[in-house]
Amino acid sequence: PIVTVHRRNTESVDVQQKRFSLLGKKHRELWQIPFRYTTAEGTEDQVLLSSAQSVLKTSSSWLKANTGQHGFYRVQYDKRMLVQLGEAIKSNSLSALDAAGIENDLYALVLAGVCSLRDYLAFVKQYYSNVKYPSNANISYHLGSFYRVTAGKSIQDDVKALSLQFHQRLLRELGWERRTDEKNTLTILRSMTIVNLGLMGDTTVLRKANELFLQIKSGKDQVDSNLRGGVYL
Repeated sequence: PIVTVHRRNTESVDVQQKRFSLLGKKHRELWQIPFRYTTAEGTEDQVLLSSAQSVLKTSSSWLKANTGQHGFYRVQYDKRMLVQLGEAIKSNSLSALDAAGIENDLYALVLAGVCSLRDYLAFVKQYYSNVKYPSNANISYHLGSFYRVTAGKSIQDDVKALSLQFHQRLLRELGWERRTDEKNTLTILRSMTIVNLGLMGDTTVLRKANELFLQIKSGKDQVDSNLRGGVYL
């Protein structure tokens, strides 16, 4: 299902559920959804959503639905609340999982045609510039995906501009060499970053990848096996 969260008035929030569909089809199914949420004040609560529409009594300026990302459902916020959540992400007021969940839902909403790609790009640019794992890995994958599917369309230039900016920052942080105590998630993220930058024509990355390819070809120097896929590509 997808749960929409909309500020009704200063004292309550409307919560509605329906089946989520990438094809835009309408369905009548309803679910018993354990709806766990966190308010701007840090208070956690949970209700069981069993009808198409429910009302939550809360005066909090915003709430983050699906706290901890334990529930199997998508969430769509009204525009004002989404901006407030973006500010919470930017100020590190939300957990890494919750920040990743908001972006991941936005990505799915773009695929479903509910959210525009331009709005998604603007949101990521504004609020996810310095996020850590898992948001950075998700965004890396999503920007790469959007870059491929927008081939031949004018908006691809906007996707490319943000993706270059995002991945260049990541590569500056990660570097080309794996550290001895590095987590596997960062090793994988480095490879994703190099591949994305290479596919978008980053000259510095292409030059470095060519150097590594010649090293591999000569057989004289060892190149990190985690980088070989990106170098060959």
